Amino acid sequence: VGLVLLIACANVANLLLARAASRRKEIAIRVAIGAGRWRLISQLVTEAVILAVIGGLAGLVFAYWSVRVLLSLLPTGTFPLDLHLTPDARLLGFSFAVSLLTGLICGIVPALKATRPDVVSALKSDFSPRFARLDLRKALVIVQVALSLLLLVGAGLFVRSLENLRDLDPGFVRENVLIVETSAGSIGYKGQRIRTFEDRLLSAASRLPGVRVASLAMLTPLQGSRWNSGIVVEGHPWKPDEKPYIDFNAVSPHYFQTLGISILAGRDFRDQDNPAFSPDPPEKPYPPGKEPPEPPGPPKVAIVNQAMAKTFFPNENALGKHFSMGDKFKIEDSYEIVGVVKDTKYFGLREAVESMIYVSSWRQGAGDMVLCIRSTGDPKLLIEGVRREVRNLDSAIPVRETVTMEQQLNNHISQERLIATLSS
Repeated sequence: VGLVLLIACANVANLLLARAASRRKEIAIRVAIGAGRWRLISQLVTEAVILAVIGGLAGLVFAYWSVRVLLSLLPTGTFPLDLHLTPDARLLGFSFAVSLLTGLICGIVPALKATRPDVVSALKSDFSPRFARLDLRKALVIVQVALSLLLLVGAGLFVRSLENLRDLDPGFVRENVLIVETSAGSIGYKGQRIRTFEDRLLSAASRLPGVRVASLAMLTPLQGSRWNSGIVVEGHPWKPDEKPYIDFNAVSPHYFQTLGISILAGRDFRDQDNPAFSPDPPEKPYPPGKEPPEPPGPPKVAIVNQAMAKTFFPNENALGKHFSMGDKFKIEDSYEIVGVVKDTKYFGLREAVESMIYVSSWRQGAGDMVLCIRSTGDPKLLIEGVRREVRNLDSAIPVRETVTMEQQLNNHISQERLIATLSS
């Protein structure tokens, strides 16, 4: 904005110089009959300030109208930006101050030049080669061209950065993936009821026409949420201040297929990896030593990404290794690594991929999950069908959000898209 203002100031100053050149005979006559130089300067500066105020008012009106036009030209998709574009008193005051300052600056220099005419030559002719060849006017043109070139280069870099971000491999497919977020917990669903609802919704969504595969997940890439915990890896003791915190995600079978995340080694989750439902704990805790034993279930298994495998097992095969969540390693409560998947950018396209551990969807209890669907065509065509299935299961359960993976990625780089669009 500052560069645009400088270009405008240079342009206005050049126009005022040209206008002063056309009035040199008038000014020469007034000087010849005794007009004071400062009287002429004050008149010319006053004219420039009045023009600046009028231009500022017109600019405010144009800006108020053009905001809606500019926003309508932005790329389609949701922009999670809190934009307050309505002018207020501070904006009006700043705009008027800038207008007055611009008029003052752009008026003083031309006034100083115009009030120093060669009276004899000005009275003989309306044109003076020496006045027309002012170095200042040429310098202003050079400044305008240089600043304009700088702005064009900056706009090109913004657009190029946006293209690089969009072409970057995030580790998942962005095409034909729909993400549906429901909230059974917000209307009082707990424990087994949430799990039953999510399982039935997953089954119903998988049968919709045009659905290739569907799955459940606690988190999805670039969603903006995260879940992490401390872990202890078998054979890798850590000091208290070095204990790593690793990001986790709870997913159902076929999640990696849904998002196109390649399984590099081992296997995917199976339905048999999910434990039987554990009832919610009582409001009053059990006395120490009297806690009921956990119901028997399948062994705890986990899948890790490449970053986690390289960090903890750089020269080993991660498959078959064990880790525990918490402060101490307990083999009876540990997870066995049964798969390694491709790195995926969950928290930022610019950031380095962090270690990630995937556990089976219901291993950590029952809570609201996100439905992920990969379609054979446009995923938006499935939205109404998914909403209908939710209503069939319970019309009181709200659907918080339906967004495609392409839209979620665009939302993540919305700032870059906004800047690139407006600057270009």
